[in-house]
Amino acid sequence: MDYLHWGELVAPQDHTGGGQSCWSGQRIGGQGISLDDIDGGIMVQEVAHCQGLVWVGPHANPADHPHSATRNILMWPGQLMVNFRNRQDYGDVWSVMNGILERWDDQLMMEGFEWNRLRGIFLGSDPCGGGGCAQAASLGTNDQRFFLSGTMDPQDHWTTDLSMIITAPVPLPPTPPQGEYAVVVLNNSNTELARWPFDVSFAVTHGEPPPFVSFDFIVPYPQGAAAVRVVHGSTVLAELHPPAQGPSVAFQSVTADSTAVDARWTASHPNGAPLTYSLYFSPDDGATRMPIATALTTTSYLWPTALAQGTTQARLIVVASDGFHTAEATSSRFSIPRKPPVAAISAPVVVRNQAHGTAATDAGIAPQHIITGTIVPQTLIASQPLYLRGSGYDLNDGLLDGQNLRWASSVQGPLGIGQELTVRLQPGIHTLVLQAISSAGLIGSDSITVTVLADGDGDSLPDVYEQAHACLNANAADDTAADQDRDGLNASAEYQWGTDPCVADTDGDGYGDGAEVEAGSNPLDRNSVPLPPLAQAPAPLRFGGCGLLPPPAAQIIPLTTTVAYSVTTDAPWLTASPNPDGSLHVTASCQGVPGDAAGAILLTAAGRQPLRIAVLLEFGKERVYLPAVLSN
Repeated sequence: MDYLHWGELVAPQDHTGGGQSCWSGQRIGGQGISLDDIDGGIMVQEVAHCQGLVWVGPHANPADHPHSATRNILMWPGQLMVNFRNRQDYGDVWSVMNGILERWDDQLMMEGFEWNRLRGIFLGSDPCGGGGCAQAASLGTNDQRFFLSGTMDPQDHWTTDLSMIITAPVPLPPTPPQGEYAVVVLNNSNTELARWPFDVSFAVTHGEPPPFVSFDFIVPYPQGAAAVRVVHGSTVLAELHPPAQGPSVAFQSVTADSTAVDARWTASHPNGAPLTYSLYFSPDDGATRMPIATALTTTSYLWPTALAQGTTQARLIVVASDGFHTAEATSSRFSIPRKPPVAAISAPVVVRNQAHGTAATDAGIAPQHIITGTIVPQTLIASQPLYLRGSGYDLNDGLLDGQNLRWASSVQGPLGIGQELTVRLQPGIHTLVLQAISSAGLIGSDSITVTVLADGDGDSLPDVYEQAHACLNANAADDTAADQDRDGLNASAEYQWGTDPCVADTDGDGYGDGAEVEAGSNPLDRNSVPLPPLAQAPAPLRFGGCGLLPPPAAQIIPLTTTVAYSVTTDAPWLTASPNPDGSLHVTASCQGVPGDAAGAILLTAAGRQPLRIAVLLEFGKERVYLPAVLSN
């Protein structure tokens, strides 16, 4: 961001039901944010949109432009991705650039091409990475810029909120290639010196169309400029002319207490031009500044300081603008008291019911909630280690390190120090408290309440669960690995899935619990049954012959199937394609493979279970004997 901090990062509007950003050339990231559980993902998506991401691309969704068509980013079947932050394994993550963010966990990811493109945008090597702009010719660093911020309604009424000349060298964004509208800079002879095209659209991705759309422009302002117009074709919607002289401004009073700062100033203009004001806060006696409010039309402002860092060197800076010329004033020094830091516990997670947003617990049987395939425990077991993760943030210190984070339990007392801990808790109801301590000694805290169930035999099954099922023994530690009902799930898996360890088909749909888990259907829902198999799974394939032996020959795999299927592989040396008779043609190449390698083939078809075929490429290890020729 430059000195102006163009655009808004968060701009809540009631007419939207989610995130919205940067349509019609706007620079707003995160419009419609409601501060709920998925807002972090929405913010990432909207800011990425503002950078031009996913306007085009290999997975762009033509029906929901400019979002990605990818929903869940699947790990390769049978493989798990380790989340190194919470030390848990996941079989899939949600695509953050999809148009619908509905994952309630913290597993969001960009696809590789998206990240590479966004990185190029930030580094400048791909400034139009999403296809949403065209690279403009670079201008000299001494060229002035003109900042124009305003709104347009459906009747083509333009309202200027804030404008000014920028004399400091500010980078120009790429010039849009075309547009029905434009910001035009003219000289005294009405000759165009610069043109900045744009388009206006009131189409929305969420909710009702807005009453107006907002724009922020930074355009060239060459020597000799005398007017700035906003035009639609040949129609002039607004025209701004620089006054002959500039404004003056001075602080009248700045009154600070523990919660707010009341700032008042006076301003005038020799030509009587209307003025707008921007107010900035400096925590370091004027060395740096950050915006508080812009486009003010009054000469006072009450600033709540709840999110301002504590300082004894605080100053305010007010900038007055007549639309072109600016003047500024700096207040006298004042103090803002420091606040306690913020502490946040992120693990264990208190999972809420997705439909109603309420806490859900089941102290006895089936303590889980399934969200897009992820099982989230609701209660804890005394015999199992508990992973704790938390963080602390102080407005002055920033992110607090582990030495300033302390954990305690209402039952066991102090648990340890650090961002992450692994502990064992006694049976009972615990209030877990995380304290964050700032360099000033101020303390902030967060707490959660967890129920820890007794496990007398230490088999990771709570006593109350084993006592509720006649096929289990609360005093025998070896029954957790047994499959009492012979459905393919041991007692530990039955507990995690919430199925009955004594009944092979918990939901009574005719399919065993283990078969449903393996096939991906829900063993707790009789209306959810496994899809039919695509074909009978063949044995793993082996290709030998690399190295000293002849290269491996292609293999034909007969498959008994009546449906058309698609084929993908996970290794560059492995190729596969379907034959007209339904069989599978598989080839392996030794080129570029340093040694033995493993790969897999995935077959998919609508309404059928995916089929995975393991493949092993082996290098020859047989000895080759060559004749020896001896000579004198």
